[in-house]
Amino acid sequence: PYWMSHTFEDLETKDGPSEWKKVLQQWVTLERVLKFPSGKVSYTISRKHRPDHINTWIQSGQEVVPPIKNIAMFSWSWKQWWATLQPPQQRDDNTSKLKRLALGIDSWADLRKGEVNSFYSIISGLSWWLQAIDDSDANQLQDFTETLDDVSWALEQMVHSVGGKRSRKRSCVQSSAVPVKRSKRYVQ
Repeated sequence: PYWMSHTFEDLETKDGPSEWKKVLQQWVTLERVLKFPSGKVSYTISRKHRPDHINTWIQSGQEVVPPIKNIAMFSWSWKQWWATLQPPQQRDDNTSKLKRLALGIDSWADLRKGEVNSFYSIISGLSWWLQAIDDSDANQLQDFTETLDDVSWALEQMVHSVGGKRSRKRSCVQSSAVPVKRSKRYVQ
């Protein structure tokens, strides 16, 4: 779909660790195995603990991207939201990392949701976090990279839970529409 090709091109141009590109490819694969659902309320993910930045962005029709003024607060908020989206068995109350247990297909149902207002919101939040990282702060990059590692693992589990297969080929987003960049308004 058009939204996916446009979004992927925009996100792929962001500089970041190699894990960033891997997560983007896995996200495209998840959307593909879910057959690019569109406009279905049942495909939205929980709002519980969702960062205010993401709420503002969704309420603006994904046009207004609020600036991240406090990266520590944003990353903490994003990770809290991420933790609440996980199957209960995966949550570790002592850390924000996943336990990485092998779970059944139905365990991922609350998170395994494609569409423009679902896993895309998670990816968008990650992209803003990436852009807000101070290049001179190795701890910020390490925190982000460790989070990407968990997101990558969860995406892999979700893809496999719906019968997706690993592919060594690069995933591509195909669209017959000519991409036209939407302008984004940044709020000060």
